[in-house]
Amino acid sequence: MIRKIFGLLLIALAALSISGSSSTFRSYTAEREVLVKIGEDPLIDVECLENGSIIITNNMNVPVDFRVFCLPCIMPRDFTLLPRDEKMIDVCLFYYIKAKWDGGGAKIKGCCIPHCHHHRRGCKG
Repeated sequence: MIRKIFGLLLIALAALSISGSSSTFRSYTAEREVLVKIGEDPLIDVECLENGSIIITNNMNVPVDFRVFCLPCIMPRDFTLLPRDEKMIDVCLFYYIKAKWDGGGAKIKGCCIPHCHHHRRGCKG
């Protein structure tokens, strides 16, 4: 008799553990910041100033390593921008920017001369 009770108890516990292990996914909530910018690359912003300088802004949530080539300057500039940081580079009429971050990268080229887009392919004014 004790074996029968023990067996029934064991079966009942097994049934409870099997039925208790299932679950349903009812909802998921998350928050994230959204940046909206009109332009070619909203994650990395390049702004031309009237004096021929540029301001590079890191709009991502990770640090970004930059290598910037500017004309008329010949030497490339290497630097890292933390999230939401920006850097101004003086006298950068034509620029080519290589950006690298964990899991990705980008190449951006353009110029800060008015009407540049009429004379050179790939430049933006």
